[in-house]
Amino acid sequence: MYKSTLLCSALALASNAAALHAAPIDWVGKALQEHTYTLQRAAVSLRRPEGLEEKDPDPRHYALMLSAELGPSLTLAQVPTLPADLAAVREHATQLSPSAKVHVAEAVQDGFRISFELPGGFVRHKVWQHRGGVTVSCTAGVHGLLPRVDRTPVRRWLAEICDSMEVSPIAADAGAAAAAPAVAGDASGQWLQDPDSGLRIRLPVGWVSQRDASGGPIQFGNTASAISDGPGETGIGGMLFTGSAAQMGTDPVNLLERFVARTTNGADDRGKATALRINGRPAARLNYSGTLGGVRAVYGFYAICEVDNVLLIMGADGSRGEWLSALADMAMSASIQ
Repeated sequence: MYKSTLLCSALALASNAAALHAAPIDWVGKALQEHTYTLQRAAVSLRRPEGLEEKDPDPRHYALMLSAELGPSLTLAQVPTLPADLAAVREHATQLSPSAKVHVAEAVQDGFRISFELPGGFVRHKVWQHRGGVTVSCTAGVHGLLPRVDRTPVRRWLAEICDSMEVSPIAADAGAAAAAPAVAGDASGQWLQDPDSGLRIRLPVGWVSQRDASGGPIQFGNTASAISDGPGETGIGGMLFTGSAAQMGTDPVNLLERFVARTTNGADDRGKATALRINGRPAARLNYSGTLGGVRAVYGFYAICEVDNVLLIMGADGSRGEWLSALADMAMSASIQ
């Protein structure tokens, strides 16, 4: 269980995030072989290099993460929807870093694709594909390349992997019960509701939640272990905090910056919150890629203010940003009274 204080909660979420490591250049150009995987509602085939191993298997098969020590990473995930448009596709990169360099962002048959670089030698290629009512994303990446390395062959090789993806929907179990709205504390269902604050928020498909036993924040994650043990190097865990607008204020930008300053222990590189509106209400967002407790991780923070209550969302992504778009979808569904 996470510690009760806000700062300790943030540190606990980050405690198992992986340290960044360099990917040797000799992986790039390695021959690709056909592989097929089964997710919750889709069979996914693609061509990838040999030598990758599955990390932290998801028993419900909503996501599959493959990687190699000092090598590339590959993530297949069943996600709620396609990005809304090319602006949302580009935002996938700029959410991770405002200085992301996008090389390609375009619509393709049944979806979108993007190729981009992040500071520190991160190179990624991502494809979203929607078929038969199911959306699957493929993300291939290498990390920590030397500054003077020509990354064009790297980008082309990663594109070969995810551009080869073919999604074949699997019929849902006809006998399965439809997911019902879930009161906070349940570990099943797609919607969370808290009658005290009027909170209503949609969890991404397959995610779970629980109420802290001491009456603290609602915890969520892509797996139960992400809640109890932290996100590890492939998952995401987080918390929902509700409070009184009279005590916490009604300016979401100011509220979020104070919240993040406390959570990051005043880190100089924590950035500035951006104002937006969520379901017509004043809100703010801040993504922080930095170090908490000596470990680098990617964090997503949101604040939503209503007349009587406010909502704060904190997510810690141990996979270096693979789950940030799902966290954003979750935040955009939120309402509070």
